Amino acid sequence: SWVKINSFGSASYFLGNNDGTTNGKGFYLGYPGSSGRLWLAITYGVGGQTTLNLNRSNFFTDNNWVFVTCVGNGTNCQFYKNGVSFDTTSNFGTFSTGDSSKVLSIGRVNNLNSGYWNGNVATTQIYNRALSSAEVLQNYNTTKGRYL
Repeated sequence: SWVKINSFGSASYFLGNNDGTTNGKGFYLGYPGSSGRLWLAITYGVGGQTTLNLNRSNFFTDNNWVFVTCVGNGTNCQFYKNGVSFDTTSNFGTFSTGDSSKVLSIGRVNNLNSGYWNGNVATTQIYNRALSSAEVLQNYNTTKGRYL
């Protein structure tokens, strides 16, 4: 996703299909309200439990456009900022089976009446496979002229 945050105030989310809680199955991606952090949470529908809950500081450092990419392969999750690897983790937990009952939303997370993204979302792509580092960089280079 190409995103631009307008204010570093309260938590806001630019993509998700969860209601912002760990009781639903799905995910949410955005800014948790502190330290320029990027927040990705993947929940599996058991109260208080997340499969992945990551806050990475110093991701959003200004109010400029940033190309955010998260690539997961079931074992690892790799974060990219502007096509360059930013961080990785291998602490995936349990995934449950079945579909989420929530609708994917851009600019907020489903059914959450607060936490709308405080900024702009230009494009978002979701793949059914893990992208390679070269593919992430190619996506960034192909589109960066529109935002930088």
